[in-house]
Amino acid sequence: MLPVWGERAGATRRGHGQCGRWWRGRHARSVARDARHRTGDACRPDGHTGSERQWRSERTSTLGPPCHAARKLVVVTGASTGMGASTARELARRGFHVLAGVRRDHDADAIRSTGVEPIILDITEPEQVEALAARVAGDPRALHALVNNAGIQVNAPVEALPMTQWRWVFEVNLFGHIAVTRALLPALLVGGTSRGLARRSRRSGPVVRALARCPPR
Repeated sequence: MLPVWGERAGATRRGHGQCGRWWRGRHARSVARDARHRTGDACRPDGHTGSERQWRSERTSTLGPPCHAARKLVVVTGASTGMGASTARELARRGFHVLAGVRRDHDADAIRSTGVEPIILDITEPEQVEALAARVAGDPRALHALVNNAGIQVNAPVEALPMTQWRWVFEVNLFGHIAVTRALLPALLVGGTSRGLARRSRRSGPVVRALARCPPR
């Protein structure tokens, strides 16, 4: 029997018959979940000095919580500048080891820091994508997330842009992302993250965010 809403909702919630048992069970699970959150659950870091609201914000952000981070890798493509570079540095600040995809040596030198390991990566080059996958497979740490940030933006009238350029846009912004995702998906599955994939478009198209949660110890 489904719960009855409307005029009889109060009586149903107070609990008569099967509907009442359903509601009480749901409420009990909610209370237990909130209690685990208040007491820190499995991944609230010891000595956290921020407020409960700050901790909850960290715990549910798209970048993921800091728990167990030292044992995990994150790959960020398009990390030379802008949002990609900022994402790589923020993840490293939270304790992850970040493999930051860049295209040029001087970009690698600029982003290299504690927790950020630059990788020369053009996502349209199969050899470089395969090298990235081999680097991840050879690391004892689990791959926690992949941030597909690389992309190009072209602003031009349809009639003014040659078809070769249109194909290149799709090669970078679509097929390159698919290639990297296919190459790293086995490592993501082994890492146990069911929501470890994030894609960001360059001002056009949707932004897909992944909620990176801590797996059980």
